[in-house]
Amino acid sequence: MKNNILEIGIPTYNRTWQLEKCLNSILVAFNELSLEEKKSIGIVISDNSTKDILKTKNVINSSKVKFEIQGIGYFNYHINGFNIGMLKNMSTVYVNAKSDYIWSLSDDDVARFDSLKTILKMIHEHKPCFIAGGWSRKSKIGYFDDVIKKDDQQPNCVHSILHGDDKIDTFLTQNTVQQQEYVYKTAQLKKFFNEDVNIPLLHEMQPGLLAIYCMLDKAPAVLLEASVGLFRHDQPDEDSEWRYLWGRYTLEDWPSISEKFYDL
Repeated sequence: MKNNILEIGIPTYNRTWQLEKCLNSILVAFNELSLEEKKSIGIVISDNSTKDILKTKNVINSSKVKFEIQGIGYFNYHINGFNIGMLKNMSTVYVNAKSDYIWSLSDDDVARFDSLKTILKMIHEHKPCFIAGGWSRKSKIGYFDDVIKKDDQQPNCVHSILHGDDKIDTFLTQNTVQQQEYVYKTAQLKKFFNEDVNIPLLHEMQPGLLAIYCMLDKAPAVLLEASVGLFRHDQPDEDSEWRYLWGRYTLEDWPSISEKFYDL
C-alpha cells in the first residue's frame, strides 16, 4: 500500500485531557489495521494552546511513542505559540497536509473503533473526492465519560456512492458542519486555499464549504451509514458558549455563504 494515504489532522487549544481521549480513540482504531495500512497513516497536531503546554506536550509525546511502536507513517506536532483562532488553526491543518486525504478530528471528538479501516477501504475502492460518515446513524459520546450512545458497534458500510450533480444536491439535504465526519481529498483542498478569491469565504461553517469544493472534483463522493468521528456532547454551559452560535450559522449565515460560494 502506498505511503501517505490518510492524515488525521487534530487542531487543539487548551484541552489536554480531551486531546488525550481523542488520541486514545485513534489508537484503538489504529490497532485494527495491518502493518502496511498503519504505514499509510499520519497524524499531525496543530496546537493553539496558551496554558498547560508542558502537560500537553507530555501527553502528545507519550501517544507518539505508542503510535510509532505500532508502525505509523508519521506523527508530527507543532505549537503556534499563541491562539491564532479556531478557523485559522483548522485551515493550517488542511494547508499543510502531506497525505492524499485529510480527516480533521477536533481535540474534543473521538474516532469510532472501525473508522480508519473503513476510511482506507473507501479510498482504496472508490478514490473519492470526499467521504461523509454518519449519514444514517450518528454516534455520540458524553463529554465527561466514555459511554458511546446510538452506536450498535457493527462495522460501518456504504450508504451510497454519489456522482455528478447528485453529490452536492444530496449533501445539502443534511447538516453541513459535521467536521469530525468528513474526509477530504487533499489536492482539492489545496486548490481552494491557493485561490485568493476563496479566502474571504472561510467561516465557522467551512467544513460544509470545503466539502462542496471537494465535490466539484469529478471523483465520486462516498456516504457512510455510521459515524467515523464521534461528537462529544453534554458539555457544561460555561465552557460551550460557541456552540450556541451553530443555530445562527446554520439558519442565517449558511444560505448567504453558500450563495457566494456558488457565484464564485
